[in-house]
Amino acid sequence: MSFDNFSDQVETCLMQENGWTEIQVADFISPRTRRLIQAYREGDSVAAAAATLLVTQPVQQYWD
Repeated sequence: MSFDNFSDQVETCLMQENGWTEIQVADFISPRTRRLIQAYREGDSVAAAAATLLVTQPVQQYWD
């Protein structure tokens, strides 16, 4: 599966069928991704947000 195929399925399932926003999907996938999108939407520096996230201890992610 290509990444484009994956992102299309995420958009269809979570955004179109469940009515989620991009921020809700990003938060579901990764709180770090959510923070980068949030910085962009608020007009903050994405580079500054990324720099902060790089020095912040990551949240444990579990994969099945």
